[in-house]
Amino acid sequence: MPDFALQLTLSISFYSSNILNRQLNALLLVIFPTLNEVSKPVHTKMKKSSTSSFRAVITIGLEEGYTGLPVSKKPVIKHLQNFQTRLINDKAIYLSAKVSDCAIVLGGQQEPHLQLSFINYPKFPLKIEVLKREIQALAEYLCKETKQNRVVIEFDDETVMLEIQTEIDPRINS
Repeated sequence: MPDFALQLTLSISFYSSNILNRQLNALLLVIFPTLNEVSKPVHTKMKKSSTSSFRAVITIGLEEGYTGLPVSKKPVIKHLQNFQTRLINDKAIYLSAKVSDCAIVLGGQQEPHLQLSFINYPKFPLKIEVLKREIQALAEYLCKETKQNRVVIEFDDETVMLEIQTEIDPRINS
């Protein structure tokens, strides 16, 4: 095929595909009229709030000490809610938590845990020192109430371990 014919064929193909694309887009907008709205900016009267960034995570086991006796998630959440209620009533502090299941694995140990995650919630902003103090107090409270040997808190700037007993889980060395 001569170069001119190839060029003409490619030009017609390109032109045809552009027409087809425009027709397809027009058809899609008829079928899905909201597609055209997706790229438009949303102008609402939403109030935006922000505060200084902060994150903390308490990781707590779901076994009593190293007995193998399970600790249910439900009482841990109940203890969390009791602590939160006391903070609200006594100090007007609102400490919202996200609770997630996880497992800690080390050597022969595989223990179910919960992670309690915290941020400086813009609806109820607090000073970082207050957040850290109250989260550490909560970790101590939960550690005692759920009969743990230790609990760990991951802050943005440090990792804190609170320990009642120095004993190590014997499954770690297995």
